[in-house]
Amino acid sequence: MCLYLLRDISTYFPPTFFSNFILYNLSDGLWTSSGILILSSIWKNKKEQLPYGILFLIISLLFEFLQKYQLVIGYFDIIDIITILIFGLITIIINLKYSYKKVTADLAGHTLI
Repeated sequence: MCLYLLRDISTYFPPTFFSNFILYNLSDGLWTSSGILILSSIWKNKKEQLPYGILFLIISLLFEFLQKYQLVIGYFDIIDIITILIFGLITIIINLKYSYKKVTADLAGHTLI
């Protein structure tokens, strides 16, 4: 629904890099971040989270490269790869930092809310 609304609005304004990024690239970054967060919610220990987060990031990038060689339906875009890398790495870093604080607080006998 929101995507259709954005496309309708974009017909009245000339396309810019920012509007094209929101329409075509942002979803890949958000998809990668949500996948990493879902996997990290399963494992509480950061040592267990890191390999699965990196694996999900690699799989996300693999799908983009498979589009380049037309093995998967879609259009290859270097901005998608950059977006996936930035969103994925930021999510992994923030998640590891939060997990570290939660584990050290639990060890000290306190809980974070």
